[in-house]
Amino acid sequence: MRIDRKGLLTTGLKNVVMLGVVMISGCADRDFVGGVVVGNDKAITILETYSQTFIDIEPNPQGVTEFQIDDIVEGDAFDFTVVDNEHGCSVVDNAGEYDGFPNFGVKVQCEDENGQRWSGNPILRNQYTADPTLLVVGDYLYLYAGRDETSFIHMQKKQCKNQCLTEALQTAANFEITGIHIYRTQNMVDWEYVGPAVEAKDVSWMRQTWASHIVAKNGKYYLFTCSPAKDIITDVGVKSIISLLSGGGIAIGPSALTGVAVSDSPTGPFIDSGAPLVSYLTPGAIDEVMDPAAFTDDDGTTYLFYGGGGHAQYVALSDDLLSINGPIMEIKGINGSDPMPELTEATYIHKRNGVYYLSYSKSKIGEAPSPLAYATADNIHGPWTYQEDMLGAVDILTNHGAITTYKGKDYLFYHTGQLPGIHNGALSSNATRAVSVQVLEYDDDGQIVFTKQTALGVPELNNVE
Repeated sequence: MRIDRKGLLTTGLKNVVMLGVVMISGCADRDFVGGVVVGNDKAITILETYSQTFIDIEPNPQGVTEFQIDDIVEGDAFDFTVVDNEHGCSVVDNAGEYDGFPNFGVKVQCEDENGQRWSGNPILRNQYTADPTLLVVGDYLYLYAGRDETSFIHMQKKQCKNQCLTEALQTAANFEITGIHIYRTQNMVDWEYVGPAVEAKDVSWMRQTWASHIVAKNGKYYLFTCSPAKDIITDVGVKSIISLLSGGGIAIGPSALTGVAVSDSPTGPFIDSGAPLVSYLTPGAIDEVMDPAAFTDDDGTTYLFYGGGGHAQYVALSDDLLSINGPIMEIKGINGSDPMPELTEATYIHKRNGVYYLSYSKSKIGEAPSPLAYATADNIHGPWTYQEDMLGAVDILTNHGAITTYKGKDYLFYHTGQLPGIHNGALSSNATRAVSVQVLEYDDDGQIVFTKQTALGVPELNNVE
């Protein structure tokens, strides 16, 4: 629903459905503030208090309803509340001062017909987030995610107005991921922002904070982070020219490095170890030392998996996780088979009932990008058997899955392009990603049941005190 600043209805209600969403995209020609209502069983009315704008939302217990008010002026304050809130609706990111950038961060979460609240997807709307990694500590589930800044930079109207084509081209292949940030929840619905864990500006070897992975060991918390070593366009371009001249194909992987930062608390501060653990210059390593995934096996050995662009490897780490402890190893399939066909990036390891699961993001050039697939093994060293997709393609170039068990339930986190930004068509920006979550299920044979993406997300855990 869209209403102008005077409260006049301008378009009808829109129900948002995952992978079929109508969103504001590109550079906006107008100013607006708004968000979504999640899973409301009854009709509700939202009030923006400063302008006295009333927005009527029809019942939508199985979905998410988008709303906004138009023609807000830079510097104006806004504050959304639910009128006569008798249906248990909570409102987050509802107040602030409009800064000239279209604001789509408000989330209103209501009870459905069963008195159940839902997370809504994406779970965080006030910031682009990518590459989730999770850690359970006590009663909290911690989420660590990269903060994508590119679209905020290039979508600012003062930079982008009448230059959408130029700005979209500039963001199509580049990222500006400035830090890994921490969020936490006790019920899967209400997420608290904790603060930054690692920021690229504070680490000498980092250009950007690409994907990360968090583990706990020895009473400490280890956040593995990675970064491109060079400008990605120049790097891949030069390698492609060299490859073509030598009879090879187009290079698709960047030169990258992976390191680790350590903390005594899951909330930080995290202190970088001072140098990469593994890089594209490490003997035996591939160029794409990116998207780290650490896993501690039953004997206490922690292994670091990484890779992208069709290649992945792993290596054992020292007990303090601050250095590698042995040769770099190759991931092997049954009888020489490829255990990760169409590997793009985002390797991830978890174990359940004695079975090791190696999941990753895959895609083919020219086809719908970035479903998540997986392989299984009965040993961390394999051999691995490819299984199938476990999540369908998302509406953005990349994907990155993470799996966790929290309060007896299994969850799959990933990211999509379901927030407004430059992400439609051939000029899609990679940097409008947003973390989403679904319940993860297994069949009786331990195979992962294909996970359906939904706008509702996951239900609130009601056993929280």
